[in-house]
Amino acid sequence: MEFGLSREFLAAMAKRFPQFAAGGPGASGPHGNSRCWHALGYAEYVPTSVQPDNGADLTEASSPCQQGKAAQARRLGALRAWAWGASRALDYFETDPAVDAKQVGIEGHSRYGKAALVTMAYDQRFAIGYISSSGEAGAKLYRHIFGEEIATWRTGEYHWMAGNFLKYDGPLSVPIFR
Repeated sequence: MEFGLSREFLAAMAKRFPQFAAGGPGASGPHGNSRCWHALGYAEYVPTSVQPDNGADLTEASSPCQQGKAAQARRLGALRAWAWGASRALDYFETDPAVDAKQVGIEGHSRYGKAALVTMAYDQRFAIGYISSSGEAGAKLYRHIFGEEIATWRTGEYHWMAGNFLKYDGPLSVPIFR
């Protein structure tokens, strides 16, 4: 199962960059020319259908873990809401006899790579994860003695993380051993 982009976003990108919209020879995925898709299943989950990708809507999401509970929504963040949605999709796969639900993996790139990590942390039913370029606050170390600090998230993608994440802002306080 792949964390995917909404049709609206893809249509906007196709309008802006028509040269990339055609696909053409060598395209992969379920609609391309790859033969492996005949033996495997493919599902695309659009996480913004559960929680929009902005901080303004943290209290107006469709998932029960977010509905009308501002304090809980701020505590959980968008990544956790997206993971909740992926788990609900897996719940469905468990009811479908055409799907071996014990063999379902989760995949995501960039922010959705972070979401795939969070999904696997909260739902051990996923057999495997493919985490692609999860970047800052993803699979790589975040707190160290150089590089980007948490303060950069205050103006951008703060809504991806739980509210407590911002408490770790500031200089590294762990002693450096030589």
